[in-house]
Amino acid sequence: MENEDFVAQTTITRQIALLEEVVGFKLFERNTTGVKLTLAGESFLIDVKQMLQEFDKAIEKAAAISRTPVLRIGHSTDVGRMCLKNVLKIFQKENPDIQILFFQATPYELIQKLTSTSKNK
Repeated sequence: MENEDFVAQTTITRQIALLEEVVGFKLFERNTTGVKLTLAGESFLIDVKQMLQEFDKAIEKAAAISRTPVLRIGHSTDVGRMCLKNVLKIFQKENPDIQILFFQATPYELIQKLTSTSKNK
């Protein structure tokens, strides 16, 4: 039976030796009966597993943010933002999945952003 996921033992041994060289300590104790993690290796494994879980969470969080609809509101003065405050509270309550971003600019810049064809402006 052929295993497509087969990796030669020498390849694994080389990768472990390279990792041990990079981290600067032995991860495994090798003897005639087998291989086991050193105390440092056990500690390293626990920490790396936690780091990978955090990395996965960061990916999920960023992916969710990238899918979040955004309402961009431009205003030329702080008064503009204050005038919309109550209306936007209601909007946000009814649409919690929409992110609201405010930006202040001159009237000319606001018109430029409105007439621009780019979604990111």
